[in-house]
Amino acid sequence: MTPILSDFDPNSLEHYHLLGWRERHTLRVYDWDSTGTLEVVVRLRWGSFLSQGVQVEVPLKVRARDFNDFTYPYYAELDLVQAFGNGYCFPGLHIACVAYPAIFEVEPTTSGARYYAFISTTDNATNHVAIYTAR
Repeated sequence: MTPILSDFDPNSLEHYHLLGWRERHTLRVYDWDSTGTLEVVVRLRWGSFLSQGVQVEVPLKVRARDFNDFTYPYYAELDLVQAFGNGYCFPGLHIACVAYPAIFEVEPTTSGARYYAFISTTDNATNHVAIYTAR
């Protein structure tokens, strides 16, 4: 996660203010069994030694479908910045947000439910797209 920060502001306790993000991140979750009943919980963890566990947890219903045919899977998309709000920001000393590695966990609410999830990242300057899948 790479924040875009303002110029130095000596009149504020927060010397650098958050202006936006260098990239856009979207989580996509597919219902492997295509039942339309899949629900998952998405968790954000800061991937640093300062992490204090789960920062934010968001429920997600996997109910969208592009066409009413069994060959079209049910899916859900989640804009991670909008979904996690202030929890998306890793605070720094006198800085609104600092860059950090993030860990996103996806867990079904029903034991044994099958799903496929990945995150796409689009660089706002170059429009370069990267896809991240589970290890």
